[in-house]
Amino acid sequence: MALQRASFGIFLRFRINDHIGEEVGMGQSVDVYVLDRDGDPVSGTTVTIDIAGIWKGGKLEADTDEDGHAEFETSADYEDGRQVKIYVRGESFGPYDLNEGDFTVTLD
Repeated sequence: MALQRASFGIFLRFRINDHIGEEVGMGQSVDVYVLDRDGDPVSGTTVTIDIAGIWKGGKLEADTDEDGHAEFETSADYEDGRQVKIYVRGESFGPYDLNEGDFTVTLD
């Protein structure tokens, strides 16, 4: 009887890990490029994206690199049509469709 429990536990663990791997590995990549009013990249500034939703929404933050690029990885279970707002240095942009995945914002 103990052997059967151990076998079941091993099987269950593999199935759970398989499922978790699918969820974690399939997130959506969101790229935000931040430019100043002259069109030059803005480096070293914090970008916040706010994904709409009561239960599954939330905010993510990342800093821009030397090219003005901030990269985010979202959860895998966002449905089509989810809206996102972008916040940089007190300015807000959007809402945009999260599925677009690639955004450029220009600061005033």
